[in-house]
Amino acid sequence: MSCKICAEATVTEADRLVEVCASGYCHVECLKRWFKENCIIVEKEHLKSYHFPAFSCATCLKSVPFTVKTEEGSPINLTETPDPTTPHTLTLESLNSTRTIKMVYVLTG
Repeated sequence: MSCKICAEATVTEADRLVEVCASGYCHVECLKRWFKENCIIVEKEHLKSYHFPAFSCATCLKSVPFTVKTEEGSPINLTETPDPTTPHTLTLESLNSTRTIKMVYVLTG
């Protein structure tokens, strides 16, 4: 089995292959990189927003989830945002009704 993104079969403890749909697997790091490269970031005075667009399998058209589970059942977040650096911060996360588009808002005081 190989990654649908990079086509490599190499697996390490830190970079596992996870099943994203019925037609294949992807490396966790390949999925994180795809979401990071396609994230739209908007910055304003006290607000930074991250827009993670939908990512669908080219074969079956199923949307790839924003969180996947390891074989042991542990969740892995594929959409990482930087930790806030200011002490007065509020982070809000929002998904659309079909759970295919994710928005993260970071408000600072």
